[in-house]
Amino acid sequence: MHRKNKILEIFVFDLRSLSLMRIGVAITLLIDLFIRMYNLEAHYTNTGVLPLDGLFRLAWNEHYFSLYTISGSFFMQLILFLLNAYCILCLLAGFRTKLFTILCWIFLISLHNRNPLIHQGGDDLLRLILFWGIFLPWNYYYSIDSEKINEMQKETDYYSVAGFCYMLQVGYVYFFSALFKSSPEWTSEYSALYYALSLDQIVLPAGKIIYSYPALLKAITFIVYYVELLAPFLLIIPFYISRFRSVFIIMITLLHSGIFLCLNVGLFPLIGIVSMIGFFPGSISEEIVNFLKRFKALDLKSYNIGFINNYLKSKVNFNFRETFLFRSVVVLFAVYVLYWNIATVGMFALNNYTSLPGNILRIDQHWGMFSPAVFKDDGWFVFSATTEAGTTIDLLQKGNKVTYAKLAAVTAPFTQDRWRKFSENILLISNNEFRPYYCSYLFNKWNREEEIKIKNLQIIYMKETSLPDYKVDGPRKEILCECY
Repeated sequence: MHRKNKILEIFVFDLRSLSLMRIGVAITLLIDLFIRMYNLEAHYTNTGVLPLDGLFRLAWNEHYFSLYTISGSFFMQLILFLLNAYCILCLLAGFRTKLFTILCWIFLISLHNRNPLIHQGGDDLLRLILFWGIFLPWNYYYSIDSEKINEMQKETDYYSVAGFCYMLQVGYVYFFSALFKSSPEWTSEYSALYYALSLDQIVLPAGKIIYSYPALLKAITFIVYYVELLAPFLLIIPFYISRFRSVFIIMITLLHSGIFLCLNVGLFPLIGIVSMIGFFPGSISEEIVNFLKRFKALDLKSYNIGFINNYLKSKVNFNFRETFLFRSVVVLFAVYVLYWNIATVGMFALNNYTSLPGNILRIDQHWGMFSPAVFKDDGWFVFSATTEAGTTIDLLQKGNKVTYAKLAAVTAPFTQDRWRKFSENILLISNNEFRPYYCSYLFNKWNREEEIKIKNLQIIYMKETSLPDYKVDGPRKEILCECY
C-alpha cells in the first residue's frame, strides 16, 4: 500500500493483525462463556443468587436489554448459552463475520446486563472490543469469509479510521485509569501495591513472594502509575509508528503479565493483552502466523467446510472501503466515548439524555480499577447455620463446627473469579438489598443437596482492615444477612 503522507500512517493497520485479534477475542469469549456456564444455575436462573424479580427491582436500567431475561428457567438459559457458543464459534472461524460479531456483542451485553454483581472491568473492555470490531475488517485473513478473496488481491496494510478510533479506546483504559488514581498511595507514597497484595481474597503466590519487599513494591507502584498515565501517548506519535506501537505493546503486556502472576482478577489480563493484537506491526503478525501454520492452526482448508465455501461464493460480499458516512459514524462514536470518559473523572456530569446511547449500546465505561485508593477491607466469610437437631455448623466448611478463626486459605470458597467478584460486591453497603437473595440461595441449595437439614442461616463476615507496616485492624464480626 503506497502512502504519500507519513502522518497518515498512524491510521494504517495490518489486516493480519486485526484478523489475529478476532481469533484471540473469540477464544477469550469461549473461555469466558465456559466459566459462566459452570455456574449457570447460580448466576442466571430464578433459583440462583439474583432471580429476575430481584434484578428488575434492584439493578435494572430502563434502557438495558438482555436476552437472558426472557425466562428464569435453567433450560432456557442453557439454550441461550448454546446459541451464544455457536455465534462465538462462527466468529472464531470467520464465517459471516460481520453478522456474528454483532450477534456476539448482543449476547455479551445480555450476559452483562443479566447479573451485574459478577461484573468486572475486564468485561467492559471485552464488550468494547466487540463493539469496535463491528467496524473493523477483521475477517480479511484466517477466516472462512476470506476464502473468496483471490490471494493476488490481498493486501496487508489497511487505512482505517475505525482502527484508529479503536486504538484510542484502548488507550483510554489506561490513561483514565491513571487519572482516577488520585490518592497519595499512587501519586506520592507509592504504597498502592502493598495494600493490593494485602488482600488475601485476591493475592496469588507470586504476589506473596514480593509482598515482603517494601522498596520493590514502591518501585513497581511508581512504574505502574506512570505506565498507565504516559504509555497511551505512544499510540498517537505520528513518526516511528511501528516502533512506538511495539513499545506500547511490550509495556502493557508486561503490566498485565505482572497482574496475572500476582493478583486474581479473572480474565482482565488476558483481555488486555488480546485487545492490543490489532496494533501489531506486520512483521510480528507474520512471525505469529508462520509459527501457527506449523500446526495447521490457521489452515481452514484442512477442515470439512466445503459446503460453507460453496455458499460463500454467492452470498458473501467484501467491501472494506470506509465511506465518508461510515467514517462519520465511527468518529461520532469515538467522540462520544471520549466525552463519556471525561465525564467519569468529574469534569462534568452525564444526564439522562447524554447517557442514553451509552446505556443502550453499553459503550458506557469507568476505568476506576484500584482507585482512587486501593480497597483496604479484607477478611473471610462464615456461613453459620443451625440444623434441625439444634447444632451449629459452617456451610463453607462442609458442615463442620463453626469457627471464626482465619482459614489457611480464605479464598478457598471463592476460587472461581465470578464468585470472588460476587462476594466482593455483596459486602458493599449499597448492595445490602441483594444479600437476602444470596442467603436464600445458600439455604435452599444446602437443604436440597445435603442429608443434614438446616432451619436458619447467617452470613457473617470477619472483617480485617489493612494498615501500614504489615499491620491489620480486626477482625470484627459483621452479620450481613439471616434467613429461615
